[in-house]
Amino acid sequence: YEVCSGLFTNIGELDNNRYYLSTITANWEDAKIISEDNNGHLVTISNDAENSLVGQHYTGGNYIWIGLFQNTNSPEFSEPYGGWEWVTGEPLDFTSWGNGEPNDNLGNSNEQYVFLEWQENQNYIWIDAEGDDLWRFALELEKGCTDPTASNFQDYVYADDGSCLYDYELELHSGANLVSFYALPEDSSVPNILAPLGDNVSGVITEGGASSYNSGEWQGSITNISCTKGYWIILDASDTLTVYDAVPCSNEYCLHV
Repeated sequence: YEVCSGLFTNIGELDNNRYYLSTITANWEDAKIISEDNNGHLVTISNDAENSLVGQHYTGGNYIWIGLFQNTNSPEFSEPYGGWEWVTGEPLDFTSWGNGEPNDNLGNSNEQYVFLEWQENQNYIWIDAEGDDLWRFALELEKGCTDPTASNFQDYVYADDGSCLYDYELELHSGANLVSFYALPEDSSVPNILAPLGDNVSGVITEGGASSYNSGEWQGSITNISCTKGYWIILDASDTLTVYDAVPCSNEYCLHV
């Protein structure tokens, strides 16, 4: 189905993500490529539960490559602590380094990749290593946004989960502009939606309501923008309204600019 059954064994599911352990060994770079060819990526670990799910499959000496590497091109790179990144680019908010790790073999080698193992009194820990050794590796499959036009597109996910967000622009002229919105962010308040216009906007009007912008504050009966209404936006000069991280509306007003 999503992965080659001859290469991986399913080891569990956590927070709707699926995890697999390879039945083959590979160096870190090949493990990364094989994982991406199977609709996922080398595992990225963000909490103890995820660390344990993978780590419990460690057996003596059979280390497990994970998706952490040291980016030598990063402005934060320094040995041995700087420049560590996940293959997906997600934040490195959780770590499980072993005692004295990472250590770049005390400066004697280029240990820029990470494997997971178990050690007594330390539990499941990470060790930095050179990437040439042939070890098993953990594959993670995630759901996410698969639309390349979305602002939060993730090229490493295997299935869409409806989380895509979009940025779009409305070109406005001076005076009154009749517009509607086909997608809105979670915060659809008037101050948030119209913030990109700054002091160039003086008011907004819709059926049964109006608000004005004075001295940096919005006042009036319109507090939130809706997809099901049209709005007159009043500008002092031509401008572009950019809507960020918007979710497409399930029902919308027919008019757009």
